Amino acid sequence: PQPLQAGVRDAYGNAVSGVPVNFSIQQGGGSLSADVVTSNASGNASTTYTLSRYAGASSVRVGTSAAPQAQAIFE
Repeated sequence: PQPLQAGVRDAYGNAVSGVPVNFSIQQGGGSLSADVVTSNASGNASTTYTLSRYAGASSVRVGTSAAPQAQAIFE
């Protein structure tokens, strides 16, 4: 299992709590401990990614509907 953590910040770089953050597997198999995680008081949301047993590339996309233009991909 691999921990993945995303931070939610406002335009001034301040942590924002209470924001639902979506994690989704884009490539490869495996599983996530949670698909949607609410950011905590530090603005962080985390899930655990368990890789597929098959070889190959994997990627997980993270984003929030509060700011759809702001997304990241873990590869």
